[in-house]
Amino acid sequence: MLNRNARPTMNSTPRLRLGLQAGALSAALAIAGAAGLAASAHAASGMETAQVKSPVTVKVQLSTDLLAYDLAWSNHTSAARQAIANQVIAEMDDPTTPYIIQLRQLPAAWRPLAADFASVTVQSDSSNSARRRSTTSPNTTGALLDMNGAAIDRNKARLGRLNYERDIEDALVDILDRIRAERPGAMLTIENFVPPESFGARAGSYRDLMAELDFVVMQMPSVIGQSTASATGLSRRSRANTNQSPTMDVDRVFKIAGAPDNMWVLVEQNGAWTAIDDEPLPEMISEGAESGDTDWSSEPAPSTPSTPSDNSGPSGNDQNNNPAPTPPPVVIEPETPPANPPVDDTPDDPIDQNFGSDNNGEPDLEPDPPIDAPDDDLPDPPASDDDDDDNTPPPPPEDDDDDDPVTNPGGGQNPPPGGSDDGGGDDEQPDPPVDDQPDEGSGNNQPNINGPAPLLIPGAGFATATPQPAPIGSGPGADAKAIARWDVVPFQTFDDEFPIGVVAFHINGIDRVEFSVDGGPWASVYEMTLNERTGVWEYVVKLDADEFDDDGLVEVRAIAYPNTGLPRVLAGPINMGLNDARIRGQFSMFLNANAGGTLNEPIRWVAANGNDESGTGTQGNPFKTIKHAVEQVQASEGACDGATIYLKPGDYAYEQTSFGSGVTTTNRWITIAGAPGQPKSAARITSSPGSGIRASLVHLRNLTVYSTTVPGGTSSQYNRLWIDNIVLQGADPTDGSASIRGSQWTGGLFSTDVHYDNLRRAVREGEFTRGALITNCGGDAFREMRGLAINTEVRDLVNVDGTHNDLMQFYGPQGSDPFENIIIYGLKAVDNVAGQSFFIATGAPMHRDFAVVNYISNSTGGGGAQWGDPADHVLFWNYTVLNQSFVIRDGGQAEEATWITNFSLRNSVVNSLKINHSGVAPTMSDQSWAMNNHYIDMDSFGSQAAGQGATTGGTYQTLFVNPASHNFKPKPGSILTNRVQTPLAPADAENQPVGESAAIGALASAEN
Repeated sequence: MLNRNARPTMNSTPRLRLGLQAGALSAALAIAGAAGLAASAHAASGMETAQVKSPVTVKVQLSTDLLAYDLAWSNHTSAARQAIANQVIAEMDDPTTPYIIQLRQLPAAWRPLAADFASVTVQSDSSNSARRRSTTSPNTTGALLDMNGAAIDRNKARLGRLNYERDIEDALVDILDRIRAERPGAMLTIENFVPPESFGARAGSYRDLMAELDFVVMQMPSVIGQSTASATGLSRRSRANTNQSPTMDVDRVFKIAGAPDNMWVLVEQNGAWTAIDDEPLPEMISEGAESGDTDWSSEPAPSTPSTPSDNSGPSGNDQNNNPAPTPPPVVIEPETPPANPPVDDTPDDPIDQNFGSDNNGEPDLEPDPPIDAPDDDLPDPPASDDDDDDNTPPPPPEDDDDDDPVTNPGGGQNPPPGGSDDGGGDDEQPDPPVDDQPDEGSGNNQPNINGPAPLLIPGAGFATATPQPAPIGSGPGADAKAIARWDVVPFQTFDDEFPIGVVAFHINGIDRVEFSVDGGPWASVYEMTLNERTGVWEYVVKLDADEFDDDGLVEVRAIAYPNTGLPRVLAGPINMGLNDARIRGQFSMFLNANAGGTLNEPIRWVAANGNDESGTGTQGNPFKTIKHAVEQVQASEGACDGATIYLKPGDYAYEQTSFGSGVTTTNRWITIAGAPGQPKSAARITSSPGSGIRASLVHLRNLTVYSTTVPGGTSSQYNRLWIDNIVLQGADPTDGSASIRGSQWTGGLFSTDVHYDNLRRAVREGEFTRGALITNCGGDAFREMRGLAINTEVRDLVNVDGTHNDLMQFYGPQGSDPFENIIIYGLKAVDNVAGQSFFIATGAPMHRDFAVVNYISNSTGGGGAQWGDPADHVLFWNYTVLNQSFVIRDGGQAEEATWITNFSLRNSVVNSLKINHSGVAPTMSDQSWAMNNHYIDMDSFGSQAAGQGATTGGTYQTLFVNPASHNFKPKPGSILTNRVQTPLAPADAENQPVGESAAIGALASAEN
């Protein structure tokens, strides 16, 4: 991206690098106070503005069934690009007019082709809609044809999806070069390509293209406050803010346009067009400006070459001597679009591959719903939300290192990567990604942190339940449901922008995750990107508290769509028990917006030498006990929602509150926290008489819970506990008293950036765990994990009393309830781990939807890593298990037969694999379930090498960098490196981004 300060003016260079068409019409409809575009308001806001000529839209096309093929992968790419350029050049006659190039045949992102190239999927081209139709191509030859009438090479077209965005970018940049060679100084944009997605890898893939273009287009309503603006745009609060402050109008237009740094924004209202930028505008864009040194009138219009001459095709030689076809007529769009464009449901050209409305390319100002029945076994396109609130990523989180040797025994070292979004410290700064090239497969293409997450625009509330979408496609894995969980602690309060995310996997890859807040437009996210707030690579969107009409509870829903399979809907009530949809993670995300600051946030102080009788709860006159402080808030405020109880240094009891007081926390947490600025070791909870605070939402932060538990009150309240940036510590590794059990918190146990130290068992029945560090554990590090575990590390899993230890255990009596929708994403345990790496044998009838991704263990001790239950849809991806066998065996107390359908072991490094079960699957004869794995030990009894692309042998010394110092990154040049061209996750177990030619195993970012 060019430096804005160094940007040339039009008169000084024939090539302005300004911007692209954003397609952000629905967001622009939200802008109120358009009258504020007056020049007097501009000076106050610091924005530059100028009236400009109406842009001219030039529709161009070629007679081809797949334009991307002709432009990027054929043997006549140069001729195809020149033909497109010629059509544009022929219609350009005024250097002071902005031109919009419309390529309806060319989508911004790859979409599947018909399976046999005979039945063609037709997609319309409005980016505001999510509907798709299918039809049969009039071509009766059974093949798609290129611009010369020859059959399109099936293999080249299918392989093109691997680098689609990069190839298309190269083609479009070349076309622009050809246009500007004939029309120097032209102001150009390409419709739907800025950003093609307003976030993620695909947006990043077009960075070079964005640097070549000139402007972002927006339109605003003619009448401020009209119903359309209210329904599809900003909130009442935002409209009021812009109306009250004229200088905010231009700023807000510029912000919502989301233009990259080198672009201007062109805004239309009532037929008038205004250019806006926060840098000086060139003189040539002003309406009525002279053409100066770039007069095109005397230049001849270019002609299409009669014979293509091209050496840029995949083979490097021109293999097609047919003359290029005469380009079709160019259609010039009206300069001012009608207020209500007619609806046209005439089918578009066969396989134009563009997605959007059903209106034959006409604008669709009312977004279609995101859910549509699939056609021809192909996934439906996304519901577009073209609101790109801010193309500038948020600043990286501060590192709040805890150098206390008690609470952070690493001597000031940060705990494992992926710190908390939720108020914790010790957040390690993740490195930026090394590559942003999208790849085919999982949907988790190479991420780009420069691509901002889309801003969700709220509606008036969800009127009905979100229905379960129909299955997508057919074939292997089509009966498997997407594995997806929120990476957000619910009921948090936010007063600014607030990124939230979903982690999702599927055996066939994730196509997209769609989000909506309060019934507003659905936004689709196609790539996992780095959520700077959580430190996790996930599917990310943003909320902005200022976009909501009122302070209070908001509801976000999400749907994870696999490429082929069953979507999973994350929507519905959250106040449910353990054996229903809530425990499967299938609920809406409820949060609290507080831009207006109207939500109550009472604060009380407690000190070990305080006084419950004479104290007032202020910092200077604190109470003595947590119990009294909580009861006093309840009595004086009527509820404890949003309250914070600050603890000065000292030891405290987590006492039972009086039954009559009734601690009310309906939608917001009551927080018990160590005072700001003090280490976690300063304030400790050392006893817990009774059932504790009888509240449904309890949040512990910045303190130590020492050798005691935190009881969950009454089970009928669906009580939730959020432990955040605390130390949960026992006296020694056999201490079973220092334990918090999820079963005591029936609404869920949430853990962010917690250090579990000197415990018999660490994470017990946790629904949500992120950024955990587990040290000196004498039993199980994870026991019956119920939902999501992200970016965790285990050190010193010790066996001091001869008992059986497990790193990750799922166990229970015969007939236990099955586990479903479980994600273990980023777990590292390589330093002094004595115990079984992984164990599941509960006797449950059928587990479903397990994703174990980026998991590395170097474990000693008996048993190995064992799966011993029937299951459907189990993924072990980027899985490294050392010093133990990975065994699939019969399990449960009765040793019943185990069989696993939709099982996938991919890109993994396994010490040895043993298939010892008596069920029907998986089998060694089936090569499909294991792909691209390495099996080290083939000499042990029963060791097998399963699947496609398997390799065997080697030693730890030849495979890894330095096993003696616990460095199990693949050694450069070893058989583990350069094995993965389609990464299954965007980062590895150390949260390092994965680039091209990655290694297999959990530490895919091999050292050089």
